[in-house]
Amino acid sequence: MNQPANEPVECPKCGTSVPAAASACPRCGLARDRFASFAADAGASVPPGLAAQWTAVLERWDDETAHERFLEAGLAAQAFPYMARCYRTAAREKGDDPIAEQRLQDIARRAEAAILTAAQAAKYKEDEHDEPFKRVSVMMAVLIVIIAAGMAYALLSGGGAPGEY
Repeated sequence: MNQPANEPVECPKCGTSVPAAASACPRCGLARDRFASFAADAGASVPPGLAAQWTAVLERWDDETAHERFLEAGLAAQAFPYMARCYRTAAREKGDDPIAEQRLQDIARRAEAAILTAAQAAKYKEDEHDEPFKRVSVMMAVLIVIIAAGMAYALLSGGGAPGEY
């Protein structure tokens, strides 16, 4: 980012114009001192083939199928930031295009669903690991109750002093 320090710069994450005095992007919160490294990381993390699919979307902007293919491939690659960045740029360049806005909402919903699904899967896996310990604990409790009942029965039914038969 070779711009003078007193000029606004574009946030590499969300594309918002960041005032010169701001230490972070007002929209997404990315720290200004991380702009260069974020831009480098973002360019390197584009899944193979996804950039080509985005080019196909741009060439056939009104083709619903092209958008769906791009979104499905991005979903499979978990490339939500890249997809959102593509559509934010398109919205800016096309003057707040309704297709771009709708797709940004789709990406947000799909990202949220993926996060919730991953959280549920992690919870299920955690519960799955706890299950054997729950069974052992229940078995130990039952065993202790049986032993205690047996001791109580022996004490109560024995009735006599030790050594008497």
